[in-house]
Amino acid sequence: MEPGIFSNRSFSSKAVVFVLLIVAGFCLATLIVKIILLASNTETGQMTELSGQTLRVVQTLQSIFVFIIPALLFAWICCTRPIEYLYFEKKNKAFVIIFVAAACIVVIPFINWLAHVNEQMSFPDALSGVEHQMQKSETANRVAMNNMLRTDSPGILLYNIFLIGVLAAVGEELLFRGVIQRLIADASKNIHLGIWVSAFVFSAIHFQFYGFVPRLFLGAWFGYLLYWSKSLWIPILAHFVNNTIAVVISYLQQRKIVDPLADTIGKENMALSGISVIVFGFFAWMIYRSTKQPNLS
Repeated sequence: MEPGIFSNRSFSSKAVVFVLLIVAGFCLATLIVKIILLASNTETGQMTELSGQTLRVVQTLQSIFVFIIPALLFAWICCTRPIEYLYFEKKNKAFVIIFVAAACIVVIPFINWLAHVNEQMSFPDALSGVEHQMQKSETANRVAMNNMLRTDSPGILLYNIFLIGVLAAVGEELLFRGVIQRLIADASKNIHLGIWVSAFVFSAIHFQFYGFVPRLFLGAWFGYLLYWSKSLWIPILAHFVNNTIAVVISYLQQRKIVDPLADTIGKENMALSGISVIVFGFFAWMIYRSTKQPNLS
């Protein structure tokens, strides 16, 4: 890997530059969003009242300017070949792709069970105010997401798949696995620390405490997929499958094609979630054995 102009700087210098790129992207995205909100006569603080169309535009801008562009720019200043820096070069065997997709499907009941356990967590009485604010934020985020997903149009469904399935998967994997995981792993010389720290940041950045645990698990899963495969395409695929299933199920529920509780399968069923995680473990083991890549350097 050919070094870039910033490749030999310290971890702290790289981290500061990376954060500045994200902040710059966020500011630019926010400026454009404010212009859109003004044009639609909507106050910037009333995100739950935005139309689904406006929310989709906002989400698109955030994915591009806050996730994708900062990650690509940072990779470029660290390596003359950013595609190599971000692990985009390696091709993968077809059966690995199939195993990854299958693992993401069979693990759904276990993820729902984790979400149920997470929802039962509560703060001490001294932090009741913090808990109330988190619950309020969770509700607002849920309403905004429902507004964005609410549609009976196949065209909007396809755009939601592109936005939440493709764009979000590419952007978040570039940022969290492509850059943050590498930065932490290189600085600590510990790939597992890199995986779990990036997974923690990935979960925390969504500002949804009651979905923190399942999202932490998914973040670590995506991280180990990159570790084993040395290809960012693999965690992007897993992220895409996870997000797209949620989008499609929401659409089918709105059309009354599937049960309204289809997205909660395994939520309170320990037996089903146990079977789910065992089968998932089998697929994960098969992926690990088929890649046989013990190091990321």
